[in-house]
Amino acid sequence: MSRLKNFSTIVLFLFTASSLWAIEDRNFVGGNSNSSNSTNNNSYRAACIEARSERDLDINNVRARLRTGGDLWWDGDRARYIVPNVDPASGQPEVSSLFAGGIWLGAFDDGGNLILAAQTYRQTGNDYWTGPLDVNTGTIEKTDCEKWDRFFEVYGSEIDALRADYFEPDPVTGQPDESIENRPARNILGWPGRGNPYFAEIYGFDLPDQELAPFIEPPGKEDGIYNPYDGDHPVIEVVGCPKDYFNPVYADQMDWWVYNDNGNIHTNTNGQPMFMEVHGLAFGYRTTDAINNMTFYRYKLLNRNNLSLNDTYFSLWSDPDLGCFNDDYIGVDTITGMGYVYNADADDDATCGNDAVGYGAAQIPALGVDYFRGPLDSTGAELGLSSFVYYENTNDAIRGNPNSAVQYYRLMDGLWLDGRPISRGGTGDNGPTADKFPYVFYSFPNESGTDVWSMCEEGITGNDYRFLHTSGPFVLAPGAVNELISGVVWVPEIPDYPCPALTELVEADILAQNLFDDCFKITDGPDAPYMDVVELENELILNLSYVPAQNNYELNYSESPAILRNTADTTYTFQGYKVYQVINENISVTELNDPEKARLIRQVDLRDSIGKIVNWNAFSDPDVQAFIPTIMVDGADEGVKHTFI
Repeated sequence: MSRLKNFSTIVLFLFTASSLWAIEDRNFVGGNSNSSNSTNNNSYRAACIEARSERDLDINNVRARLRTGGDLWWDGDRARYIVPNVDPASGQPEVSSLFAGGIWLGAFDDGGNLILAAQTYRQTGNDYWTGPLDVNTGTIEKTDCEKWDRFFEVYGSEIDALRADYFEPDPVTGQPDESIENRPARNILGWPGRGNPYFAEIYGFDLPDQELAPFIEPPGKEDGIYNPYDGDHPVIEVVGCPKDYFNPVYADQMDWWVYNDNGNIHTNTNGQPMFMEVHGLAFGYRTTDAINNMTFYRYKLLNRNNLSLNDTYFSLWSDPDLGCFNDDYIGVDTITGMGYVYNADADDDATCGNDAVGYGAAQIPALGVDYFRGPLDSTGAELGLSSFVYYENTNDAIRGNPNSAVQYYRLMDGLWLDGRPISRGGTGDNGPTADKFPYVFYSFPNESGTDVWSMCEEGITGNDYRFLHTSGPFVLAPGAVNELISGVVWVPEIPDYPCPALTELVEADILAQNLFDDCFKITDGPDAPYMDVVELENELILNLSYVPAQNNYELNYSESPAILRNTADTTYTFQGYKVYQVINENISVTELNDPEKARLIRQVDLRDSIGKIVNWNAFSDPDVQAFIPTIMVDGADEGVKHTFI
């Protein structure tokens, strides 16, 4: 048997869904304090320098700038959450929907001292530096900070290639040989999984003996040491989600990095250090649905402080600039935890200063930052969204930018900068005696009536706002490991300005929520069979086969994604094949109906009384609640064959 180089085929699968305040008296300590009560760790600071590395997460319709120093979505000067992801060389305007983001952490030690880390724009300094902390002392050397000022990137296609090599059938037995014959991609060889014997070869320094980037190992080879020649490879790690080597979770692009808050003096907030180590993982998927406009972020937080921390808050900080930054409105969907930004009027100005570019008036998008998961309290219970607050890009002493550790902490605690409560109604600033309220602008813009509160309903002037998703307060135990998980969703056009319903954004966010509920496992569809081609005179014989490791072995493919939950049909199941001869290897599925590029040579389906497969698509007019059927397969219902002449 031989594998032909100039005979291209596409096997198309047929499958169906079947049923189928006033702050308590505290000793607020600034960054230069030498208080012995602040921690029980070694107080040495490494004098690390500012992080410099940057990289774009750009696998889909978003080009999101990542930075190793605890801030995202900008390059130190300009907003760089570019969506749509236009080619920089095309001459088209690069419009951004976010300006910056990161995580804020704050707590009190047993001595009543405030310890806090928060990164914003680095004008006054930094609170985060690159590299992992020593697991015993919570410290890091300056040279180690410099070594770790980098991203570790891997692509899903590289993992696909390694897995195909590992599961390649043995020519004699037909079973997977469970070995790696080809040298894995450099990104896989250099992944900073614990004990990786190839890491120093790639990067020139040794890994510390501690848990770092997540990976998965084949059954029977689990030794806790990352070795890609054993079949180990990177994955997305989420607490509570199972690791299954035969059904692993990884994205089309993943970037991992590590940073800490004890590499130097906190010059951004002047807070004392938390002794926190943060593992960041940013990832995205290239798809044909709304997930193609999304990016996702998982932060693993390891508390290297050997004392308990009290009244701890973890916050996800976002500075949304929807194109032009001075005409934005914000709000929150308290059901999903999505904070969002939309335009204050029907025209997002083409230019608005500081080299910012707007989306114009033809198609104004909307963006949401969803807070999927917060930290665990001292009992192990997951904390949800405890508050959603905002502040303005002004020097206002109440609602403006924070300038000290105590002001950062007050915002995390749902207070304005001067300590008065954020309260319901108006701008949220209703005086020092108003009742504290956890969620600002919790109504959708188009809602009206009693108990409605949105910027649009209040008639507030559009401006440049920042917002915080916060969980807390809780007690953070020594050595505790937590995670924050978020996703950014974007839709290209929102109708009905001003005061839109944001229906399209909510629908996209539900899709993102479903993906999170599925542990970020994209629905794969059936694995492709192995194809052997036998050449005879004027004749080819195609043999399709599976090995036990594949999800359609014995034609038993079945997946139940979250998007089908609470429906009559909850499961995708295998139904058959369409086999096409195509003009070359670059033909996509969308071109199979073009007779100049593709020819259907065989169609087979299960003998199970299911003949027709129909897709139902929503009618283009959103005011018409109707679906249009399209027959995708009209099968013979005669059973599946795996050999074709």
